[in-house]
Amino acid sequence: MHRNDKSRRLIVNLQGNDKPRGLIVNQQSNDKPRGRRVDQQSNDKSRGRTVYQQGNDKSRGRIVLTTDLDAMFHMNNSRYLRECDLAQTKLWLESHVVKTIGQRFHVTNAATNIRFRRSLELFTRYQIVSRFIHWDEKAFYIEQQFVRLSDGFVCAVNICKQATIGCTPASMVQRVDEHLTSPPVTEELRKLMTSWKLSSERLRKSS
Repeated sequence: MHRNDKSRRLIVNLQGNDKPRGLIVNQQSNDKPRGRRVDQQSNDKSRGRTVYQQGNDKSRGRIVLTTDLDAMFHMNNSRYLRECDLAQTKLWLESHVVKTIGQRFHVTNAATNIRFRRSLELFTRYQIVSRFIHWDEKAFYIEQQFVRLSDGFVCAVNICKQATIGCTPASMVQRVDEHLTSPPVTEELRKLMTSWKLSSERLRKSS
């Protein structure tokens, strides 16, 4: 198998590491992504390939339609989550995990946290940039950014915890690329995970 073929096996982003040990891929959710740029890091002889897949600046991306609006003429909250679900499916398919693992591979949304920074208004064009930011013994964590195409502003950010069923994240990643390791937990994600844990403990005590 050629290195270039292997480099497309999993879509991850390693943060806070000047010398990446795995693949770094930012996947934008255009229907027809274009403009692939590959930078070869010559100092890392084993896993030095860094791949960035970027949408073309002229790409239309997605657009806010009248059916997406709420009473305030902004894109409604349920539409954000629906678009996140579609983008997550696209991310999994393009990471080749589904093809590699087959029917034994299942994930389910265990938690999600979305933060709105600016509203998306009628006929605004935007992209959803999805990436794996971490995985542990039970789940993958995906960050999704709603990026306004007119100026590149991140209008909303969603962080989703997707729990695995029938296998562990580590075993799935090893099947795709044995050299990949999880990106370190950011402080933002750590606090979010703590919040989810506290919520679960409170609900268990009350039930």
